[in-house]
Amino acid sequence: MRWFIPLVALAVVSGCAARRVDTTAVSALQIREFQTRTYETNDGNMVTRAVLNALQDEAFIIKTADVDIGLIVAAKEVSVGPSFRESHPFAMGAPDLKDTLTSECSANVSPFGTQTKVRVNCQVKLSKFGMAAEEVRPVDDPQFYRAFFEKVDKSIFIQKEKL
Repeated sequence: MRWFIPLVALAVVSGCAARRVDTTAVSALQIREFQTRTYETNDGNMVTRAVLNALQDEAFIIKTADVDIGLIVAAKEVSVGPSFRESHPFAMGAPDLKDTLTSECSANVSPFGTQTKVRVNCQVKLSKFGMAAEEVRPVDDPQFYRAFFEKVDKSIFIQKEKL
C-alpha cells in the first residue's frame, strides 16, 4: 500500500496536468507574451466582460472581479474519482480516491493607449486524497492560452454585434 498511493498520485498529476513547456528554454518574457493579448478597443469594461464570459463558459467560478483595477480571479474544481480509476488499470480496486484538481486563473485587464491589454495567468493544484498537501504547477502551455483567447475574441465579437 505504501507504493500504491505515490504511484496513483504520480499518475493523476501526469495524466491530468497541462502539458508543460520547458521553462529553462523559454524566458519569462516569452511566457508573458503568450499569456497576453492586446485588443483594438479602449472599452476596458467590454473586454473585462468578455474575459468574465470566457471564464464562465469554461465552468470557472468567479472569485473576484474588480473592474476599477482590472482584476479577475476565478477557479474551477474537478474531482478525480471513479472515472479516473476506470481509465487507469493500476488503480482498479483502490480505495475511494477523492483527489481534487483545481484550476485557478487570474486576469489583468488594463488600458494600453487606444487599446486594451489582457494578461491571463493560470495554475493547476492537486489536492491529494483530501489532505492539505498540494502539488501546484503553472499552466505554461502556449496552446492553452491561445484557446482561451479565442474564447475571449468570440465573446468580444458577440458583445460588439449585440447578439
